[in-house]
Amino acid sequence: MTNGLQMKYFVLKPKGDFDDPYANASRVALKAYAKEIEEENSKLCYEIKSWVIEEQGKANEAHLMKKMENENDDT
Repeated sequence: MTNGLQMKYFVLKPKGDFDDPYANASRVALKAYAKEIEEENSKLCYEIKSWVIEEQGKANEAHLMKKMENENDDT
């Protein structure tokens, strides 16, 4: 019998749709990780934050495009 996740590592994937709960959780986790390592490794912190911002921007853009397409289809 196990008590949940027993691995030492897991993969985070911030790429995903605006309403993808796994992508959103990944982005939140990566931001928290970056904050924790900022003093120890500011370069990695910056790169992680930049990656999250880029993926969030892509998700937001895709969401807005779908929303605009749906509004145009309704007219």
